[in-house]
Amino acid sequence: EEIREALDAYRERVFSNFLVPDTAALYCNGKVSGTVHRLCTTMHLHPVLAMSKNRLKLWCMESGNMHRAVRQYIKKLFQHSRQIDTLFLTYAGCSVKQVDEIVETVEKYIHFDQIILQKASATVSSNCGAGAFGLMFVRKEKQQEP
Repeated sequence: EEIREALDAYRERVFSNFLVPDTAALYCNGKVSGTVHRLCTTMHLHPVLAMSKNRLKLWCMESGNMHRAVRQYIKKLFQHSRQIDTLFLTYAGCSVKQVDEIVETVEKYIHFDQIILQKASATVSSNCGAGAFGLMFVRKEKQQEP
């Protein structure tokens, strides 16, 4: 019971989401409708999908070209978060230059003791498409006052 409670508390501090460059792969896999796909394409909208209770849900939408969307997404994610040690950057079909730019943008807002880079699984790659990337981290526990 104690272990389960500790894991439940830990799970609440885990943050995992992905910025998707376009909805083509999501549309092809039946995750979004044709109307949503056309709207996102026309309006230059990039969905951010977050894991919540073992399901991917829409966290927010970023607009503009992909470079701008990356900056907006990272700023929104880290402008108020300071209690993080390690960042996992998972990417699908990104070049080394793109990954380096993502890391540089993150470093503008928050410094991590460690950033772990990893290629996305086949499931993430096929569902989110090339150019998608995810940022995952665990927030530190709030420190108890003595």
